[in-house]
Amino acid sequence: MTDQFHISDFEDPEDAEERRTKERRMFMYSAKALTAAASVEKVHVLFPDFKTGLQIADRIYQLGRVLDTPQGAVILGGPGTCKTTLARYFISALPTSDLFQKGMGAIYIRMRANPSQGQLLSTFLRAMKYPFTEVRTTRLAQMRDVVIEALQQKGTKLIFVDQAHCLSNQVRTKARDVHESAASDTLREIIEEVHCGMILLADASFQGLEKIDSALADRITVRHTMSHFSPNAIWDEFL
Repeated sequence: MTDQFHISDFEDPEDAEERRTKERRMFMYSAKALTAAASVEKVHVLFPDFKTGLQIADRIYQLGRVLDTPQGAVILGGPGTCKTTLARYFISALPTSDLFQKGMGAIYIRMRANPSQGQLLSTFLRAMKYPFTEVRTTRLAQMRDVVIEALQQKGTKLIFVDQAHCLSNQVRTKARDVHESAASDTLREIIEEVHCGMILLADASFQGLEKIDSALADRITVRHTMSHFSPNAIWDEFL
């Protein structure tokens, strides 16, 4: 019977590790390929659903600059339908202006799975790069006022709220000495006092705000659904 040996049986551990590293790198992308991929990633394809979403954002932003009555929309779609990309593209495309602080004309926040008022206020503070973002239950009212005043000072006219379907699971704390408003109440108060628009980005399964917060639903009057590319003439043209 002949014994079977492998070169790795006689290698120094450090040499073996270096060999495995080189073998792994053989399967990695070249610098040229990575550069090409990075340039492609920055290209935004304005397919019909995406273009309609941008038009909605443009109109709400424009109305937010001249009207005191808040305007809003909900944009629905499954994962990968570019809802988040739409928000980030709109924010990055805003021209500089003396009417708002740089990068703050429109802002983006992302909700947690079970949003509360405190969590929501902390999220707003982080989005505005506020130095202290912890919101204690005993200071909810004060921090709400801080958020509203900061948005007013920065000139924000449009707020994108991602994962808005999480409002269906919002929590409200009621203690003897503390009353915590629901997240939806806080969103409504913010857009009413800041006089800005709001776009909710939600999963396609989201049933709407009517049963969650009818007052906020009255201000979210536009509904748009985004879907993936379909194998049709538009897709063929894109390819």
